[in-house]
Amino acid sequence: MFSWFLAVILALYVPFFTHSAKSPFQIVTEANRFPPGLLVALNQLIEQGPNPDVDAHADKDVLSHALIFGSLLPDVIDWIKHARDPSKQKWIHSLISYYFVKQLKQYLPLIHRLIEKAQNPNGANSKYPWEILDDAKAWLDGGFLPRAAQFIKEAGHQTDQDGVDQHDILILAQKLGQQLTNNAINIIQEIPTADKPFQEKFFLFLLLVNFSNYDTYVLLNSILTLKIPIFRIVFNKARFLPTKSSVRSALQRIAESGAMVLLEINSRSS
Repeated sequence: MFSWFLAVILALYVPFFTHSAKSPFQIVTEANRFPPGLLVALNQLIEQGPNPDVDAHADKDVLSHALIFGSLLPDVIDWIKHARDPSKQKWIHSLISYYFVKQLKQYLPLIHRLIEKAQNPNGANSKYPWEILDDAKAWLDGGFLPRAAQFIKEAGHQTDQDGVDQHDILILAQKLGQQLTNNAINIIQEIPTADKPFQEKFFLFLLLVNFSNYDTYVLLNSILTLKIPIFRIVFNKARFLPTKSSVRSALQRIAESGAMVLLEINSRSS
């Protein structure tokens, strides 16, 4: 269950309206536009929720702070940087109090703590907040923060594929990485566009791949980098049960079949 803290973040960014269920393809396409660091932070924030501790500095905390500050984020970064100058500290604190009393009064302790951390950097986290928040500003400038907030709100929403929610696909995109996710997207959208049964079979397959096994990842990389017509042929023929072990066996067979088709094509052209 989301905390009140996260509910406030979402209220700042996400208007209330209803959606029809999105497809896994729609979700993975949107997720692949995100910078990798933002996707990691987003999944962390969905899984663990925000940390109300102002000393928190994990990826998800950078994102939650950025969502809190919203359009004020560039100002916050400037305040933090200027506050490192002793001659400007009194002026900055007065300015911050004015802005936050008017807009985000409840987060005044957070901004003061971030300034304090910037003024007294130490240890492995000395770059937080004033350098790392620059990454968050890039997320804001790129227009990603409102969509990230929407993903948080809809994380548990089911896609139009049975048993698959939006967060399942966000995690899949993170595991695949941008290049393999892009390959998966191309496999579906290359003309003629893959039909719905193919897409559902494909996403079920990918969701059951064991990414923690290096050999499995190598095999997956080999099949997702096949020429798309070849991949479609061998994948359409593949049969598997909705279990990790069955998918692991199918992955091996698909890789072998793809290699055989390539060998046959090469022998014909030589």
